[in-house]
Amino acid sequence: MTIIKQGNIYHAELKVPRDVREIIGQNKFRKSLQTTDIKEAKRKEPIIVSAWKEKIEIARGNGGDIKQLAQQYREASDEAKDALEDVFQDMVADDYGKVHYSDLSPEQSEKAFYKYEILTGKIIQTNILLKEWLDSWEVNPKGKEQGQRFVEEFCKKFPATRDVTKQSLFEWCSFMMEVKELTKKTISCRLSPCKMYWQHLQIKGYVDPDKNPFTNLRLTQKSKSKKNNSREEFSIDEINQLSKEIKNKSDPELYYLFQIAIYTGARIEEICKIKKRDIGKEFIKITDSKTSAGIREVPIHNQLTGLIKELKNSPEEKYLISNLVPNKFGERSASIGKRFGRLKKGLGFSSTKVFHSIRKTVVTQLEQAEVPESVTADIVGHEKKTITYGLYSGGSSLKQKLEAINKISYD
Repeated sequence: MTIIKQGNIYHAELKVPRDVREIIGQNKFRKSLQTTDIKEAKRKEPIIVSAWKEKIEIARGNGGDIKQLAQQYREASDEAKDALEDVFQDMVADDYGKVHYSDLSPEQSEKAFYKYEILTGKIIQTNILLKEWLDSWEVNPKGKEQGQRFVEEFCKKFPATRDVTKQSLFEWCSFMMEVKELTKKTISCRLSPCKMYWQHLQIKGYVDPDKNPFTNLRLTQKSKSKKNNSREEFSIDEINQLSKEIKNKSDPELYYLFQIAIYTGARIEEICKIKKRDIGKEFIKITDSKTSAGIREVPIHNQLTGLIKELKNSPEEKYLISNLVPNKFGERSASIGKRFGRLKKGLGFSSTKVFHSIRKTVVTQLEQAEVPESVTADIVGHEKKTITYGLYSGGSSLKQKLEAINKISYD
């Protein structure tokens, strides 16, 4: 790198390494430092050159980390920011194979401008300090794993900090209560680590230190419990009627879902979120549930062994049940749940019998088979009410659960 005087004005210059000249499209960088004072030129030159070096690293496939670059811009002087903005404009254009920002189509420009605003700090990604916060969060490993999942879900829902308002949080919580059927208590537990992470962003100066949208967020639980309690279980004959109708519908995904549900008692979204890697030799691991008790290992019923093996060995994607398109909230069960609703309604079932009723059927079968309540709770993922089992017990063994679940029968 050199400082060159052309006329009375000093310029910064840097040769482009041979390995990236074709990518960058020039042999050297050169820019006026807009000064006749050598001391001023020496002060400005490293700033310009630093931006050029970042561009070289990006061309080599290194650098270009959006969070790192945004942090670099945030800490830069005004002059350095000007230099970085030139680099950022080239970066967002290069994402679409264009030489300059002005060459982008309207749709590309909109996406590129969003990234440019992130780079220049006008938009702050909600997950910008997530790793840093997780590293500093002092909590037990299980709590951290669960909290991380909740905060990642929050960041996915609100990609930019500007999206997080008291109103948007309230709407999100309402969705979780009404559609996902989570209780106010469960939602409060999920929001707790999100609130702590937001406070971390406040301390670090990324969001308004005086306004926390999580503060005094009043959730109103609608009288959902009465509705839930009015749900009726399906009888064994009704389960067989549904099974036969689903099989005749040529809807394999609905058939797989229904069969897994009647022999596990798992919630619909839990089943739809099962990945092939969650299948063990004798159990299915539920890793995505609405409660901490829902994270569990469910033994594979004898009637499911063949089906689970077939689905696990199928070539389709990562999920056990493929071809389920998530809705805008990431729920894989939304569409298939509606298909079940239309089918059971067509058969004349009332609104008190829904997919969740299958769960009641399973619990009833286990109770009538005299399976201990604590074992049933471990199978279906219910919270244990007693202090002894709920607080101190490590849970039922896989052998106990397997013996219990094989008592479920629809003959």
